[in-house]
Parts: sequence; C-alpha cells; structure tokens
Amino acid sequence: MTVADSKIDVLFDMETSDPDDFLALCFLTSHPAVHLRAVTTTPGTLDQVGLVRLVLERTGLSKIPVGSRSPDHVKKCVSNFHYRLLRHIPPAKPDGLACEIMAQAINAHPNATLVTGGPL
Repeated sequence: MTVADSKIDVLFDMETSDPDDFLALCFLTSHPAVHLRAVTTTPGTLDQVGLVRLVLERTGLSKIPVGSRSPDHVKKCVSNFHYRLLRHIPPAKPDGLACEIMAQAINAHPNATLVTGGPL
C-alpha cells in the first residue's frame, strides 16, 4: 500500500487570532497522508478567508472549498504575525457559509476526520 492509498480525508475548522491554526493548515496542506477536503473559518472575515486562500493557492490546493461562519464580521481577526510573515493578504469571499461547506464536505466524504482549532 502506498501513501496515496492510505490518505485520510480531513475537514479543518480554524481561526486566525494567533499562529497555531495557520501552522496546522500549512501542515495539513503539505502532509503526504492527508487529503484536505474543506476549510472553514471562525468567525470568517474576508481577511481570514483571504489568508486561507493564499495558503491553499501556494500549496496547489486552490480548489478546496472555504467556508465562513460570519463573512460580514467587522472585527480584525487576522493577527499581526500573519501580516509580518506574508506581507499582503488579499481579502477574499468564501464559497459559502461554514455550516453549508462543512455539510457538503461531510456528505461527499462521510468518513472524513474533523480537525478543529477554532470554536465550532
């Protein structure tokens, strides 16, 4: 059996007030035994979605759906760590509400593992 045969499907819910979930996202996008299926953000500001999309694009996974719990949330939710590391993070719109994206991913991948770093 190869690593590709034994990949696990992962759904990741995250926040971005500090670096830990960002580092977990980097790990999940690059681990050879992980097949990342969806990412949701809490609360899910356009800057948070932009951060997730930037990581997904840089790792060749731009087709993974990204959801937001509250895309109209106005409070700053991306830490200065992220801006110092990445310089410019373009805001981006989510593919849908986090609950919808997660439900679609669960229906498509019922044996997926949910990894959460943020409050669900």
